[in-house]
Amino acid sequence: MKYKEFAEKYRLEARYEFIFGEVVKAPLFQDKTHQQVLLALACGLKGARGKKDVLIYPFELKLFCPLKEKESIGLVYPDIAIFGKENTHKPEAVFEIVNKSSAYADKRLKFELYECLKVGEYFLVEPEYAIIEKFVYKDGGFAFGGFYSYKDVLPVDTLGLNLELKEVFGGFGETG
Repeated sequence: MKYKEFAEKYRLEARYEFIFGEVVKAPLFQDKTHQQVLLALACGLKGARGKKDVLIYPFELKLFCPLKEKESIGLVYPDIAIFGKENTHKPEAVFEIVNKSSAYADKRLKFELYECLKVGEYFLVEPEYAIIEKFVYKDGGFAFGGFYSYKDVLPVDTLGLNLELKEVFGGFGETG
């Protein structure tokens, strides 16, 4: 078999997430900026190892959220999920790197899924604008926890650490 045959027949171009009964196409391979920001986030969070499990998710995460009016099982691929040592069934915090093709799923469907699961912190990372929106679960839902740019320090309360966003975004936000 030649590579061209292989690529046409076997190479996947997308993976699919299943959130509240909706099938969402997610790109199998992310762009260079996405990968750079993901790596920088992971490196910035590495200081928490030992306290919590900080995982980059190249595989699906199956979650159960019991809502009577919606499908209760979700299969998602979060960019980074943070789990407590005792609870490996649901994340305590999630980072999603938003791009044009994932914005609806990240900002609406996954937001609702993680809120239903009572995830402690949800971070929407937008490399294009060098910003992060933070949401904190309290009083039965997500509350806006802050808007952070590349000049700021992001508190990650779940891990008890502060993340220098200039280290995460590098030079992405300095011209915009």
